[in-house]
Amino acid sequence: SRTYTAREAFAAKSGNCISLVLMTAAFAKALGLPVTFNAVVDENVWTRTDDLHVLSGHVNVTVGKRMGNAASVHVRPLSFQDTALTVDFLPVPQGANFRALALREATVEAMYFNNRAAELLTAGHTNDAYWMAREAVRRDADFLPALNTLALVYRRSELPALAEAALRRRLARDPDNFAALTNLGVTLNAQGKHAEAAEIIARAAALEPHPPFHFFELGLNALNAGAASVALAHFQREARRDPEYHETHLMLARAYAALGDAGAAERHLERATAFSTSSEQRLRYQAKLAQLARLRAVVQ
Repeated sequence: SRTYTAREAFAAKSGNCISLVLMTAAFAKALGLPVTFNAVVDENVWTRTDDLHVLSGHVNVTVGKRMGNAASVHVRPLSFQDTALTVDFLPVPQGANFRALALREATVEAMYFNNRAAELLTAGHTNDAYWMAREAVRRDADFLPALNTLALVYRRSELPALAEAALRRRLARDPDNFAALTNLGVTLNAQGKHAEAAEIIARAAALEPHPPFHFFELGLNALNAGAASVALAHFQREARRDPEYHETHLMLARAYAALGDAGAAERHLERATAFSTSSEQRLRYQAKLAQLARLRAVVQ
């Protein structure tokens, strides 16, 4: 729920991948060991908070011999006999191989500030988010996601012209970026540029006919309208897109509960608990499981 500095991650004994990579790198540097930061390719995950959709990648760190610009990273348990160790804080299957791209340290710093900006924006602290997003762009102007975050900060601050400029700057380097196109369409509409907005939105739709959470939103609308069976079908399609997103399983549980299938509702609440990404989420789902168990006991 929050990206820590190296010191904060060590004190908390937990953190997301950026936090733990920063902590590991700090220890390695103190020991005089060379460090290479890696972006793991094809490990991106979409999450949502209210109306904010977030695409998160994954990083790990290699301690020891430096890698080139791109490499296949074999994730192994820590071993002091190795000349180079890749340390990853996500559980991976035995013998798994991931393609990874070496990152500059400035890019990892930009990732940290971009994370903090997104977290502050989600919490409604728009002014603080601005300074974090600005710092992310300053640390590495080539880290294009920071421009998208900065644009969102401007949009939330009712500065659509500045948001548009940031998004156009990103699209000049990455013209087919779905997130930037989608946000530019919304920003143009806010400025009354409806014809241009429609063209941009059409370009985004051609890239992603069914964007992340498309079926989730359809399911939510159907559930709120009392059409539980329709909602269930939509949530099942969303679960096929990402079978490990906790909130989709929560909504599947709600749909099954509305249809009177308490057993299926319980199974999906258990999956929501298993896939939760914070202690707060886990406690929330455990409370719902306990409530469902009490209701089942009363019915029986």
